[in-house]
Amino acid sequence: MQFLPESIPIRYNTAGEIEEWGSRYMCFMYPLEMILLTGVLEFAAYRFERAAEKGKKASRIIPRPESAKSIAAVLRRMTPWIVGIMAIMQLFMLVKFCADGKAGVANLELDITRVYTFLQGVMFIVLGNIMPKVRRNGVVGFRVSWTLYNDTTWQKSNRFAAAALIIVGVCTIVSTAFVGGIGSVLLELGYITVMIPVILVYAKRVYDDEIHNS
Repeated sequence: MQFLPESIPIRYNTAGEIEEWGSRYMCFMYPLEMILLTGVLEFAAYRFERAAEKGKKASRIIPRPESAKSIAAVLRRMTPWIVGIMAIMQLFMLVKFCADGKAGVANLELDITRVYTFLQGVMFIVLGNIMPKVRRNGVVGFRVSWTLYNDTTWQKSNRFAAAALIIVGVCTIVSTAFVGGIGSVLLELGYITVMIPVILVYAKRVYDDEIHNS
């Protein structure tokens, strides 16, 4: 902490200007959030694993032990990625806080919003690779009444949603190479806005096919 000035910026506006200052010890908040989040995810994974081992339902919305086991496995895979991305973000923030805090103004030309959006794109790709491995449940995955109808609607819809999420992640990452600041966030939101109805239409089509064939 010695390399940080006594006061550091804790909030910037959309133009990248400092709006609020705080104590350098505020930097401890982010690592504490990472530790808390890791603990919550690990505890959830442990509970799901225990439920699967005992062969009983984990909760009302996760009635099958095999679903609990698959959710636990997904949480185990996701946790390192989530914490790792948060740690990278913290590193960029510390560098900017240090530079801007010593200068007294927004001095370092580091677009934190662009970095954050880029890392979100990476997270979308990671989630897209994990989603198809999750069994039908009411907690993790693309969950609407159509996808939860049976295992076939779940698997087809979630594989399609996973592919769409990967495409959104790639588009988001590519966008940050050309657009920064709030513009990168707006583009990301635009991709998501287009993705959701497309997935819903596909899920409804799969559901209708299952109803017709049953």
